Amino acid sequence: MSISFSGLASGLDTDSWIEALVTARQDSLLSPLKTQYNTLNAQKTALSKVKSTYSSLLTTTQTFTDSKFGVASDIFASNKVSISDSSKVGVTVTNSTPRQNISLEILQLATNTKVTSSGSIAAPIDENTLVSSIASGSVKEGALSFYVGDKRYSIEISKDDTLGAIADKMQDIALDEEGNSLISVSFDEGKFTITSNNSDVIRIGANSDTSSLMSALALKNKDDGSVQSSYSIGALDLSKPLVSVESGFYKYNDDGEKVPLIQEGTFTIGNAEITVTNETTMNELISKINTNSESNATAFYDSVQNKLVITSKQEGAFNVNIEGGTSNVTDILGLTRNGNIIPESQELGQNSQIKLNGSIVESYSNVITSEVSGVAGLSLDLKDATEAGKNINITIGQDTDSVVSKVEELVKALNNLISTTDTATASGADLQYDSSLNSLRSDLRTTAANAISGNSVYKTLASIGITTGEVGTSVDADTNKFQIDKDKLVEALTNDPASVKTLLVGDSDRGISGIVQQIQDITEKALDVENGFFQTRETTLSSQMSNITARIETKSISISRYQSQLEAKFQAMEKQIAALQSQQSQMSSILSS
Repeated sequence: MSISFSGLASGLDTDSWIEALVTARQDSLLSPLKTQYNTLNAQKTALSKVKSTYSSLLTTTQTFTDSKFGVASDIFASNKVSISDSSKVGVTVTNSTPRQNISLEILQLATNTKVTSSGSIAAPIDENTLVSSIASGSVKEGALSFYVGDKRYSIEISKDDTLGAIADKMQDIALDEEGNSLISVSFDEGKFTITSNNSDVIRIGANSDTSSLMSALALKNKDDGSVQSSYSIGALDLSKPLVSVESGFYKYNDDGEKVPLIQEGTFTIGNAEITVTNETTMNELISKINTNSESNATAFYDSVQNKLVITSKQEGAFNVNIEGGTSNVTDILGLTRNGNIIPESQELGQNSQIKLNGSIVESYSNVITSEVSGVAGLSLDLKDATEAGKNINITIGQDTDSVVSKVEELVKALNNLISTTDTATASGADLQYDSSLNSLRSDLRTTAANAISGNSVYKTLASIGITTGEVGTSVDADTNKFQIDKDKLVEALTNDPASVKTLLVGDSDRGISGIVQQIQDITEKALDVENGFFQTRETTLSSQMSNITARIETKSISISRYQSQLEAKFQAMEKQIAALQSQQSQMSSILSS
């Protein structure tokens, strides 16, 4: 690239001259083209905005015309439910549900089957039971007080203590003057019992105690002056492996040693196979049942009854399927006998029972579907039984609110289209006086004002409360938009919904094309992706913009050449002036010498 310096010989600002000449050439050649391009681009943007309103209108019209695809898509078939007492039942319907009045009496709800261990599952406490084996090892250590008569005694509780050791502590501390114990502590079928050896009243616990053993053993002051556990206490530790004696599932062998009862292996509940390993605790076993969807049941340990309780997730009079497997755990827990269910341990749930329009209907579930109710599309969610002889009234009628809402959306879309078109084609706007757009707009307004021949009652939109300004009037926000008289529309939908539907979407069997269908036809034609107005117009604008872009590129190249030519001419001029200046200097030097 050559480097030039402006006016070195002539002293003239030739760069400024070149810039001014090039700018003048650009203004004459490029500016008109860029102005045309910007105008076309603005028209394309404005056209896109108008097109989007046509797309929105088309989507809205399809809400109505989709009724031809069946009842499920027919907004005129939409039903609305009113219930005299929704606290007792929830009701859902579909478009296929016949409109009617229903009398419902809920005689009883369905309940779930409950399985309870046939007996206490863990070994009852005795003198060899460790404190740490009670209440899943959660007993707090510390002081425990008891009173014999009016005198208080206190012992310290350790988790390593056996209940026999605690009994000894209590008996050893409560002595009379001769050194004889004032109390006796015994274990009877899992109950910790403290009795007086004389007529003194015994009371357990003080607000200064720090140990929670009293609560863990459910100790209670009795009216006869003794203290005893309120129920049989099991030595069950939910956090210890089931196959270990520490869990509380054990028996004594001939040598007086504890031997574990539960074996590793599997068992089945519902359709779920549950595995018991050498590390599985009662807490984990319960969690396995509750988190396995195939068990279809939930389990919890009832510490008061010392039993496992399993409740079916399925309502109705069904047995909970429990099968023993390679593990004997279900037998030990009293859920099965020799691996099979124990019928008397399963309290079967009951079926729901209702009186529907005077007829008794029974179901396994509290959700009564149309297959059970016998009413198409009707589903009842039972919540509570009704008072004897008291009925719930259910009314199924047309959902006029839904239709009105869709009509409002249609009117809004049509008004938005007209407003956007008027703004885009107004004087001074990007698409001013566009006759094609104004013609489309007029066709839509004219169509909306048309009368439908052959319809029984309602023949125009105005007859159902939808009015417009006069076609051809000047643009005005108050008179040029569609307006809805909702009361009149609801009245029409109530009196003759079929006639309103025919007015809007037509009746193919009678050869009637509804107003919304006609609007949709115009809109679809305008939006056709091959030959529609918007596609044709966008293609034309894009082609014109592409041609102008090519012309701008050609003119830019020409201007670049023009600038190069100017720079070469001025550089040649500077060289010529420099040469003449050099000759003059030489001549002056010769003459002066």
